Amino acid sequence: MLFNNAARATTWLSSTLIRGALLAGDVAQAGTALISVDNSPSLLLPEVAGTTSNALALEITAPELPPAPSISALQPAAAAARGPAAQVPITITGLNFSLNSQALWNDDPRPTQYVSPTRLIATISAADLILEGSAGVSVNTPGPGGGDSNVLGFTITPPPSYVYLPLVRR
Repeated sequence: MLFNNAARATTWLSSTLIRGALLAGDVAQAGTALISVDNSPSLLLPEVAGTTSNALALEITAPELPPAPSISALQPAAAAARGPAAQVPITITGLNFSLNSQALWNDDPRPTQYVSPTRLIATISAADLILEGSAGVSVNTPGPGGGDSNVLGFTITPPPSYVYLPLVRR
């Protein structure tokens, strides 16, 4: 067998069937390649010795890369600053999540559990919630393909205020 006129390892299976082995580099880039058969001198088929078959086009396509993730909701979307929880799990709902998708809190990775292609759970530490304000939550899926999602805001509300009443005895 010839791949773009270069010989490749070939196994003869029958007078109408052969098996050729391509190299990884043969299909590393998208494009069109030509496959043909060189009938080198053979004891089995001496009448066709030294001829080359017509070439067939082989279309090599790039692998389909996963799309970038996108997020549509956070649950919860807010937590109190200096709240009682040591950490807060946030369910991130969206699209195109994969096993290696990573939740980002203000562009810094956080522990992330993959649940499904549409759901992740990120663990936000108490240190992330020390000051009131807001944080950006996004998802990154490393390449090839993938990329960064849109950013959703997470609100860090003021800490709960407590009113202390004096003890009155009767």
